[in-house]
Amino acid sequence: IKTLADILQHEVRESDMAGRYGGEEFAILLSETDMEGAHIFCERVRANVEQTLVSALGESVRFTVSLGLSVVNADASSLETWLKEADAALYHSKAQGRNRVTEFKLGVVPLSAGL
Repeated sequence: IKTLADILQHEVRESDMAGRYGGEEFAILLSETDMEGAHIFCERVRANVEQTLVSALGESVRFTVSLGLSVVNADASSLETWLKEADAALYHSKAQGRNRVTEFKLGVVPLSAGL
């Protein structure tokens, strides 16, 4: 978790916010970023994590991340809606094989995917 936090801290801009959201989950707010820009950011983080070697208990290990994206716009009426969409996209990434980025899209990723 610390290694991922370090990677995120290195990748986010001063105008962005990143923090631990749950046990092994992080939320990142990318200011003034559309879905395409957010996808590029997430792919960069995903690839960076995949290439990082971590020492743990005398062993060198690699890990991966699954990411879910949602953009705050007129359709997302609240922060809660945005978080539900991002969470559903995250669980969709996990269900599709992990180590991937999934964008929330109505009709493609069900909101119940994160429940």
